[in-house]
Amino acid sequence: MKTKSTRVLLPLCVMGMIFSVCISCEKDDNNPNQRGDNNQNPGVFTCGGLFTDSRDGTTYKTVSIGNQCWFAENLAYLPYVIGEDSISFDNPLFYVYGYNGDSVQEAKQTENYITYGVLYNWPAAMNNADVIYSADPNFFDFEQGACPDGWHLPSDTDFDMLIDYLRSLGNEIPDTTSFNFARHLASTTLWLESEVENSVGYNVLENNSTGFNALPSGILGFDWRVNNTVFYGMGEFTRWWSTSHAYNFYHIMYLPQMRYDEENINNNGHAHADQALPIRCVKNY
Repeated sequence: MKTKSTRVLLPLCVMGMIFSVCISCEKDDNNPNQRGDNNQNPGVFTCGGLFTDSRDGTTYKTVSIGNQCWFAENLAYLPYVIGEDSISFDNPLFYVYGYNGDSVQEAKQTENYITYGVLYNWPAAMNNADVIYSADPNFFDFEQGACPDGWHLPSDTDFDMLIDYLRSLGNEIPDTTSFNFARHLASTTLWLESEVENSVGYNVLENNSTGFNALPSGILGFDWRVNNTVFYGMGEFTRWWSTSHAYNFYHIMYLPQMRYDEENINNNGHAHADQALPIRCVKNY
């Protein structure tokens, strides 16, 4: 009987081991952290989960809003860094708010990098695209720019889709009209306080119902208050690069902007190509 039991149990154990190995090798489509080649294989990345940039290993939260998938954090890709005293219309430059050195390692250890990511001038945002300026507002649609593979620098069309979706919800978002949706995209911390009802800074704890988590990252630009190009605006506003722009011979671009004391996102934010702004990447669709 002892010999018979051994003969029966041995194949059962082997079969159990094979079954266990097969189960562990199956792809879990519900795991947002499971990666395929270049994060592009169908079913591997699920919006609302985490996305890892293969260039530097940085992991980003993502959020699904309507039919779009957005980064829920500012882009933090930083191949090199430079201080506010160096600006350029033509050469790609990367900055971290308040940091004026040239050490990527040091810059990445600052609180502002960890919280707000990187500020990019226009050539850096566009990844030094062959054509930097165009009068056609749709010329750069789906331009990857500084974003990872499979994502792109948003155009006005992308921002309009985001805003139109929120407007379409109407009263489905509590205490929201078609004209006071900015706070539903804004983070629940870091914004200055405002007495303007329904503005981003009015009651920050009620912000961010969408999970977009817009941060008041400020910019590097010309501040008329000090008559110089400096880092300014942190806590007050954010202004994002868009590939759709109007410009004149000063290369002025009109960009989406969110302020602590306003209810909406507007396109009154402007920047020259040598100024540095944050980036929110949107998934290709």
